[in-house]
Amino acid sequence: MNEVEQKKIKKLIVVSCMVLVLCLVAVIGTTYAIFSRREEGETQALVFGNFNVTFNQTGNSIRLDNAYPVSDTIGQQNEPLSFTIQNNSGTTAKYQL
Repeated sequence: MNEVEQKKIKKLIVVSCMVLVLCLVAVIGTTYAIFSRREEGETQALVFGNFNVTFNQTGNSIRLDNAYPVSDTIGQQNEPLSFTIQNNSGTTAKYQL
């Protein structure tokens, strides 16, 4: 290979690496934006395309200060946490709480 071909190959490698880094940054940024959560009041919404789910919390929030495992009998005597999950789209969704 002559010197001109070597420079072209070197330039191609540099440009390819730059494109790869830019794509990686875009994927990481998009993933962070999708999965980061903001608390604004008591209603939180999660939207992916046409899939829209709303979580509404009523009453106190979950607090785990000095928490430790207890039996179901003792746990059921505590004030319950109430919330609703509403699927606002035509897309079927499965929830696991």
